[in-house]
Amino acid sequence: GNWESIVSTIIKNSKYFFPLIGAVLDGTQDGYVLAEAGVKHSSIFVVHKFGFSQYIELSKNDNKTFLNILIESLNDKSVNKIINIKKLRVYYSGKNFTNKLYNINEELIESTKRTRLILTTKDKKLHNVEDKRYIFTKLTKDNITLVNEELKLDLCNRFWSNCNECVNKSFGMILKSKDNKDVIGICYSASVSNSCAEIDIFINEKYRKLGYSYQVLNAFLFELSQNNIKALWDCYSNNSASLNLALNSHFEIQYEYDFHIISLY
Repeated sequence: GNWESIVSTIIKNSKYFFPLIGAVLDGTQDGYVLAEAGVKHSSIFVVHKFGFSQYIELSKNDNKTFLNILIESLNDKSVNKIINIKKLRVYYSGKNFTNKLYNINEELIESTKRTRLILTTKDKKLHNVEDKRYIFTKLTKDNITLVNEELKLDLCNRFWSNCNECVNKSFGMILKSKDNKDVIGICYSASVSNSCAEIDIFINEKYRKLGYSYQVLNAFLFELSQNNIKALWDCYSNNSASLNLALNSHFEIQYEYDFHIISLY
């Protein structure tokens, strides 16, 4: 109802908007929205089924009651009875949340930095890759099983709810070898929300470090541009290979942020 649309508007206008969180609120991907029972919610905690999560203040008058309850349930792991996820990967959630993390047993938390990048060019020609040595093909219901087998992935359940959802909504592009028809790699959206796609790339082990990430990424970016979807890149700040790939593909750094991994098992 009205509450959902208010929440959605606040989150989508936020500097720290993440499609995996938006997708849970949109109802397009599975997850949980936790809030204090029986009161007008001033904050919520959104958890994607894969563990990506974010504490979101909906009001400047957040009374911190829910935050205190949440931190306590993370510290004693009782929250696990509700969400049944072994590891929370918490996006930037504001100073109030970050300061409260000091109340959690430090053995349960790994704190690090991630970087968000956005695509700066609208020049579609840059991403329209053609190379006679390879075959670029869209992810379909007919090839998703082969892709999963060859790349040892579980595309149907990792982020999306099932194979159909992944095929129809992830804009996945596959790179195959013409010589032996090997699946070299895939680039697809881990989630799409607010017309923004969270990019995920996976390359077959025997084809890594040969420049194929750049090829399949550009095919994917061209596909996104045809559908007016904005490309977002998110990676650990110390992952120089990922950062360089993004920067060489016309992304630019938007910001760096605190990222926390909380163990619940």
